[in-house]
Amino acid sequence: MSTPVDATTTAAWSRLGELADGFTPDLRSALADEEWVLRSTLQAADLHVDLSKHLVTPEIWKTLRDLAGAVNLEARRDAMFSGEHINVTEDRAVLHTALRLPADARLSVDGQDVVADVHEVLGRIYEFADRVRSGGLVGFFARERYELTVDVPDEPFARPRAIRAPAPAVAGPVGLDALLAAADAAEARTQIGGSGPVPGAGPSAGQPAVSTGADAFASVLEQVRAMTGAQGLTADVEVPAAPVRVFEPMVPEQVEVPAAPPAGTNRSALLELGVPERMLAGVAEPAPLSVLLANVPTAPDLPRAPGSVVVVVGAGRDAAAVGAQVVERLRLSPTSLVVAGEGEPSTGRVRRLTDTAAAARWRVMPDGGQIRVVALAVGPDARDRGVAAELLAALDPDQVWGVVDARTKPRDSARWLTEVGERRRVDALAVRGLFETTQPGTVLDLGVPVAWFDGIPATGVAWAAALSQHLQPGVRWD
Repeated sequence: MSTPVDATTTAAWSRLGELADGFTPDLRSALADEEWVLRSTLQAADLHVDLSKHLVTPEIWKTLRDLAGAVNLEARRDAMFSGEHINVTEDRAVLHTALRLPADARLSVDGQDVVADVHEVLGRIYEFADRVRSGGLVGFFARERYELTVDVPDEPFARPRAIRAPAPAVAGPVGLDALLAAADAAEARTQIGGSGPVPGAGPSAGQPAVSTGADAFASVLEQVRAMTGAQGLTADVEVPAAPVRVFEPMVPEQVEVPAAPPAGTNRSALLELGVPERMLAGVAEPAPLSVLLANVPTAPDLPRAPGSVVVVVGAGRDAAAVGAQVVERLRLSPTSLVVAGEGEPSTGRVRRLTDTAAAARWRVMPDGGQIRVVALAVGPDARDRGVAAELLAALDPDQVWGVVDARTKPRDSARWLTEVGERRRVDALAVRGLFETTQPGTVLDLGVPVAWFDGIPATGVAWAAALSQHLQPGVRWD
């Protein structure tokens, strides 16, 4: 390990003092310098470092790097990570980094693997914390446990109500004949206001006859007794037969089955919607849409490899709109979108790339393994398309998306793609206005596979939905 150097004794330190004495802050002018903003921002892993808003100048920045070199900062950093004794006061290693290493890493200090020791202690800490949370420790950390058993009945029952205790049971009449006699006595008392005849005795002279003494009631009673098995019927009593229930079918005998929906559509219908004839060749008619659209080319997936660059090129604000959707699909920060060409300056660390030199410098900047997305806006003139082609080549992207409008004539869109992709071909299309045109299939004839249209991934089912709104009702997917 190199000998420590006192930073205040270096020439770089003296130069920093001179620069500080003559420094006049001018942050507004510094931020207006796109070159300075680009050079003073960087990406370190998942950290975005923006130094453009600090009170430094390019010369101050250079002198700071000279100071770091004079004190051997990089060498001492490497010594710390390797476990050397950089703490000269106590003559020992600085093991802050060992606390953050994974369990499968190795760091040997004085012949001992300190990573294993660190994780052995961390394991005991985790065990202690789990015992505290689960009540495994007695004393202050102990927890009381209660168990409650709830017996739920099989069937719901009515809510009990407060009722008066029942009166003592009184012996009463037993049997059908005894009940009838008691009913006759009660009816007689009600009609004449007296104590009534003795149960079982016939009616007295001048007293009205009770209802149960009529012949009609006697006939009904005889039938009831016969049905309950109390006694047999006499020959002159007729018991009516039980009614016969007749069940009729719920469904009518003749059911009209509706005609099956059409199985598919014809090639001619899709040709009228602009679908290229080469994609429909060799298909029997009529055919479902899944068969007719089997030859539609599939666009490549968005790159997911660390450090990949995706450029979305489009006219005006179309590039920024689709670029924002790509950023969202890749789960990136909205401020990470970089604007190039004629687009409005962004709010991110790189406001706008306006020329090929700036684009080339940006391309080689450290990215920290992050996927980067650029929205390249193209102006309306032919010269603008040439400038965009140069910028696209300088950006050296891993994938290029072109934004076209389905309402534009196919010939004009094809020419635009050819001129913009003169030096770097467009890999996939993002189509706008597809649901607003009567010939959505024309974008399939531009020679570039369609990845999205109107913000929807261009799957086979999505194409069927876009085309079927112009076809006869009932056309099926499969």
